[in-house]
Amino acid sequence: MVWTSTTPAGYVTEDAYERIAAMLIADLRAALPVHAVPISACTGAMVAEHIEDPEGELLRRIRAVIGPDVPVIASLDLHSNTTPEMAALSDGLVGYTTYPHVDMAETGAKAAKLLVETLRQGRKPAKAFRQIPYLIPLTWQCTTTEPSRSIYAAMAEMQRGKVASASFTPGFPAADIWHCGPAVMAYGWEEGAVERAADELARLVLAGREALCRHALSPR
Repeated sequence: MVWTSTTPAGYVTEDAYERIAAMLIADLRAALPVHAVPISACTGAMVAEHIEDPEGELLRRIRAVIGPDVPVIASLDLHSNTTPEMAALSDGLVGYTTYPHVDMAETGAKAAKLLVETLRQGRKPAKAFRQIPYLIPLTWQCTTTEPSRSIYAAMAEMQRGKVASASFTPGFPAADIWHCGPAVMAYGWEEGAVERAADELARLVLAGREALCRHALSPR
């Protein structure tokens, strides 16, 4: 197992990214065949010197090793700039629901539960992904204030029955990459229910735009 961590800073160097990615891929190859690939605590906000979407690229390399049929499910930081590539190359992305972050372990458990249920069902969940066309400043992403508090509460209610998981990642605007910004995603066992959940969650985030895009306060 490879586990790495750092404090928020600038670009990840090409050397660091390639070294760590190579270790992960080598370990995965050595473990083949595998039933599933869990990925824990991806930030989704990382940017490397040579790659704008390092998580998407890592998922691409993982898929090249395991093929299209093995389930891949990851937990994400709330600030993830969740890209279309990340959504397409994975079978489940489960984001934190608190900022300040206090639900990291709980999020990992949710991702593990989705992975176990995927294996139990013997099929991959239906998935829906929506990008939101505006940026949310970090100063207004706190989940204890409105409208985020109500958005996450509504999201929790959606995760019943046919909808196994729903996530809203407000993004990390400071990364300034092509796919920078908020996204919502839903997973479950009935495609229609999953699509409706993603649409409703996207609607709530769009409706909250004015409150989520308030100007930064001046020192005065």
